[in-house]
Amino acid sequence: MSKSSTSTILIVDDQPDIIDSVTGYLNGQNNYRFLQAVNGQMACEVAEKRRPDLIIMDWEMPLMNGYQALLKIKNNPEISHIPVIMATGRSSSDDLDQALNAGAADYIRKPIEKQELLARVRTCLSISMYIKEIKSKNDKLIDLNREKDGLINIVAHDLKSPLCTIAGFIDLIKRDGTINKKQSEYLSIIDNATKDGMCLIEDLLDVHSFEYDDSKIQLSAVHIKEYIGDWLKTFDRELERKKQKLKLNIQVSNSHINTDPLLLQRILNNLLSNAIKFSEIKKRIFISVKENQSTFDFSVKDEGPGISKDDQEKMFKRFQKLTARPTQGESSNGLGLSIIKALTYKLGGEIIVNSQLGQGTEFIIRLKK
Repeated sequence: MSKSSTSTILIVDDQPDIIDSVTGYLNGQNNYRFLQAVNGQMACEVAEKRRPDLIIMDWEMPLMNGYQALLKIKNNPEISHIPVIMATGRSSSDDLDQALNAGAADYIRKPIEKQELLARVRTCLSISMYIKEIKSKNDKLIDLNREKDGLINIVAHDLKSPLCTIAGFIDLIKRDGTINKKQSEYLSIIDNATKDGMCLIEDLLDVHSFEYDDSKIQLSAVHIKEYIGDWLKTFDRELERKKQKLKLNIQVSNSHINTDPLLLQRILNNLLSNAIKFSEIKKRIFISVKENQSTFDFSVKDEGPGISKDDQEKMFKRFQKLTARPTQGESSNGLGLSIIKALTYKLGGEIIVNSQLGQGTEFIIRLKK
């Protein structure tokens, strides 16, 4: 710690001579400033108001003893980082273990010896300084992350409007009916690029929403067989385009699950879309729902290229494009799996991945009944 820095130490003891003794030992050391309290209750109030760099706390005091005050300080997130040295005449190792387990940084036995006190204070103040530095850097990173996400949110919204305009004009040109075959092909390319851009924007907005939106999920009783049947109908066209076969297996005795149907649909949409994208023409895709003792497993399994061990370690991070690529040039922005993870956790579930290179991939979403 720099000699020019000034640290504030709160000394807590119900005996004024002890406070004077500790202050005398520490006086003149690195420009320390001192605060005083005569019981645990006062110590907590002073700590919260003045935020000292270190607390030296007696154990036995009226109104609230040192151990009770230690617990209160460590349970207050605003001041829990302040190191506390317990000053005690207790000889029981159980008591000292109890204090250390509760969050005390160190302890010193009474009667207090000067050199021991100075050494322990220097060590704890060094820890306090490093904690402050780490907390400051962490706060800056949090602010930068929020600023980045806010910028993404603004840019995404601003890009959405012109893309919608482009999509509208494409539709008007197609309705006009005076374009030739080549022009129609160009319009299709523009249309697909516009849709890809819109999908990226929607995913960006969703990722931001899922991370910062604390709104509660909308639970309802979902009839599993009917729900899965209706959901799969929306993929008939994509499956037909790649001539892929869908195999469905639902084995449940309890016909309903209590969940948020919209969030579950978004999860399953992303999983099935990926299975279609990364599977070759005429491959099979397996959809199953299995009932366990206290959970349901929603499984999407493909016959695609599989996911390597290296890719599995990073696949749920944002903007991570894996080694495998869509088989017919379909778009992939690297956000789908991160959205799946966020939504699954929001539903209180877990994700299980079974995959080997060359042997396809299975994603299992396990939700509580």
